[in-house]
Amino acid sequence: MSTRQRGEPGSKGRTCSVLCALSSAGLSESGYDRDALLDDLAACTYINRKLRARQIEHDAKAAGDTWDEATDERAPLFTAMLVGTPSRRLEGGGRLAHLAAWKLDALSAQVTDLFARICDLRVSRESAELQGEVRDLAFGLFDSSPIAWMQVMETRPEVTQRRDLGTPSSWLAGRRVLVLGAGALGAPVSEFCVRAGVKELTVADYSVVNPGILVRQPYTDADIGLGKARALARRLSAIRDDLDVTPSYGNVRSGFFAPGQDLGAFDLVIDATADASVRSNIELARKAAAVRPPLVTMVIGHNAERGLVTTKRGGRLSRVPGPLAPTEPHLHFHSSRLQPAH
Repeated sequence: MSTRQRGEPGSKGRTCSVLCALSSAGLSESGYDRDALLDDLAACTYINRKLRARQIEHDAKAAGDTWDEATDERAPLFTAMLVGTPSRRLEGGGRLAHLAAWKLDALSAQVTDLFARICDLRVSRESAELQGEVRDLAFGLFDSSPIAWMQVMETRPEVTQRRDLGTPSSWLAGRRVLVLGAGALGAPVSEFCVRAGVKELTVADYSVVNPGILVRQPYTDADIGLGKARALARRLSAIRDDLDVTPSYGNVRSGFFAPGQDLGAFDLVIDATADASVRSNIELARKAAAVRPPLVTMVIGHNAERGLVTTKRGGRLSRVPGPLAPTEPHLHFHSSRLQPAH
């Protein structure tokens, strides 16, 4: 996308409809004249073309990875303009900037590209005259060409509200979570935690990816032979660039629940191993731990007909004899029969 930093760098869009012609006079009245518009578009086109040529130099297949699916690096680049428009006010008097965007048609983009190439020529009287002619041609196109308005999709918290805001899953935001097991239950649960905004995620599993599990677990042929925890961590880390998922390949009993282990490093432990010995070790570790994070244990039947989830609230170990303090964990069972989809 060719544009100066007048909008959101990471915004994406797609053409929705053609509405009207671009009024360069209107932009001039707002303090952004046609010369600045053309210079900015040309500068961005020049930079993007250099970056694109370098990308294709390293990977010839990248020539087709463009908005317009052009296969020639000399073809006109996708050219769009983003404008921040003041919108509703925040408490305190500030305004939120919403983004409007339009895509230049193919001819306007080609003329802009040509102008960028001419500006890159050695300065001479001939190049200056040619630059003036192309500038006049571009101005005429700006005044007469249709605009393909675009839908801008962004995730800025100022203008975008999360779907899980105010829901129970929002509790996961900013938490440190340990998921035991990266199989049919642990893998999708781990992904849910990532998307819910956890601060740290550790995925622990002692097995490797083999061909037989690909029908029901989120791995590919390229993962075969890798540890599940490593393969899953690599995939989940790609979902959010602000989170590195930590894989742990080894015995979870000795790695996380050995005597004297500090369980306070996690805000939530999810056991999806379906392993009775792991559940036993967790209980022993929690019994002696000074800090007991909440625990969720989940299993599913061999035929995937029944599922069972148990939850224990977190708390601190009470040394005072007598009834359980309110912060002591309580056990809850959730069992259901899984119905086949129709």
